[in-house]
This record gives sequence, structure tokens and C-alpha cells, in this order.
Amino acid sequence: MFGSDLLIFQRPDTYLYSGGSGSKTLTVSLPTGGCYLRCEASNGGGTVKVIGISNGVTSTETISSFDASFVGVGTKKWTSITSLTITGFTSITIFPATSSGSKIVLSSTSNVNVRGTLYSDARTTGIIGDFTKDVGEFILRSKSFHYNPRLYTLKLKDKIVLEDDTFEVKYVNNLTSEESEAVLMMGR
Repeated sequence: MFGSDLLIFQRPDTYLYSGGSGSKTLTVSLPTGGCYLRCEASNGGGTVKVIGISNGVTSTETISSFDASFVGVGTKKWTSITSLTITGFTSITIFPATSSGSKIVLSSTSNVNVRGTLYSDARTTGIIGDFTKDVGEFILRSKSFHYNPRLYTLKLKDKIVLEDDTFEVKYVNNLTSEESEAVLMMGR
């Protein structure tokens, strides 16, 4: 079915921005109701300047205080960000967070394209009653395909709809430097 087809996976968004220094834009929208910003940097000595809407008014915040692990948390709750200027960091990832700095799970997803090279399909059914009488019957479908990890990246929990069923990446096996196997599963 999809031996060499280009597949489009849905990846759950986990961060607002990831990259280097410069004038940047967020890669995804802020969560409904707004959030604080948690910045995780690769090195110290940089700043993150944010301009946007906080408490209903245009505001500016510069996050320049980072701990020994290069993590800094802003003090303003943002409902909109219009400008993001990052200086002094080789790499930084900005996450939506609570006021205490705990990461917030986003509900949005991004598309990830992957071209497979080998495909297989499996279906397992049975009764789990030997283990517990409360679970009952199950249907487990799995698909696997091989792809080149130098060209494409799949992560656990990426999802795709195939044959009207939603499959989730459960395992990624790195077979060689140029071949990985993704195991997709649906069911329990």
C-alpha cells in the first residue's frame, strides 16, 4: 500500500519555538487562556525578549535569569506574542508553562512527512481473559515500515490515519545509519 508513498504524520506540538538566536516567530499558537514561558538553553549568557499582550495590555519582558541547567522562566502570562528576540544562545527551546515553570501540554499538532521503503501489516485478535476477566476481547492492528532516518524523523506518539484507522508510532528501531523501522499500532 505505501511502500514508497509519502506519508503525512501528525506530531503533537510540545514547544512554541526551538532554534538559535535572532528575531524569531513562534512555530505554534499559545494555548487558550495564555501561558508563561519556560526557556531551556544550550548555554548561558543569553536573553529572550518578548513583546506581546499580557494582562490585556501590550507588554515587554526580557528573560535573562537562568539556573545552572540553563532554564529560565518568565514572570508574565502571555495571551499573544508579536515579537521574540533571542540573543547569545546557540540553541534554545521555549515551552508554554505555568507560573511555576511546569510545562503545559499543547493540543495542537504539526505535519511530518516521511517516505517509506518497505511495508508490512499484521492483525492480532484474542481473549485476554487468562490475565484478567475484566479486560475481555481485543483487536490489535500493527503496521511497520522502513525509512531513511537521515532524511526523515519519526517520534513516539506521532499519528497517521491509514485505511480509516488511526495508528500511533509505538517503536522506532534504528537498524542502520540509513534505515530505521517504525512500528505503528492501533487498538489496546
